[in-house]
Amino acid sequence: MESATGHLVYGVLFEPTDEGWAALDSKEGAPVCYRRNQRTVILPDGHWLTATVYEVTPAKRKTSFCSPSESYLASVATGLLSWQLPTDHLMRAAHHIASVADISRLFVYGTLMQGQSRFSCFDTRTLLAIHEAQTQGCLHRTNYDFPVMTLLENNSLDHWVYGQLLQFSDLTEQLPMLDFIESFQGYDSHGCLYQRTLVMVNIDNHEQVLAWTYVAANPELPKGKITSGRWTDGAL
Repeated sequence: MESATGHLVYGVLFEPTDEGWAALDSKEGAPVCYRRNQRTVILPDGHWLTATVYEVTPAKRKTSFCSPSESYLASVATGLLSWQLPTDHLMRAAHHIASVADISRLFVYGTLMQGQSRFSCFDTRTLLAIHEAQTQGCLHRTNYDFPVMTLLENNSLDHWVYGQLLQFSDLTEQLPMLDFIESFQGYDSHGCLYQRTLVMVNIDNHEQVLAWTYVAANPELPKGKITSGRWTDGAL
């Protein structure tokens, strides 16, 4: 597994016992073939945490493509499907097809919305559609001329943030610019104002889709809540 901006690896989070870790190390040939590494993982509700993953050691990485066996591929695909997770990325990797970003949608709720000051930062040649949209969260004022969203805690479902869903042909081309604007310096950085994460978004026809968005990373950034969930109300 290698880092790639805007790309995802789907999986399931487990909490093994000591015996479980020993069994996993044995199965993965750790630390010779695979080694444990720490990665930031995004949970279904948009929150994130650090988890251990197994990654192949440099000495075992092949310089040319090696196709997996059909039985191994079927086993991994069955596991993903049993958790209702997509398998497209797996099949592309297994057949040596160039990786593509699975998510090319962005939920915006402040100055990046159409008609606001930073919308002009986008390369609109790759912008396919704009939908009115909403996601669960809390919208806050800040001490600046932009808002910030925080994720809900304790499964509270009565707060919504309203904004726009931007659909691109390839959002990865826009992400470095967006990360710079939102002062997101990477998942291992502790000095970020915002964190890029994934949330479920309801669009105007009530369809639910997964989209990237930026939420508060610095706890001092959010101030008073904008109870309507609309930044234009709080910006008046």
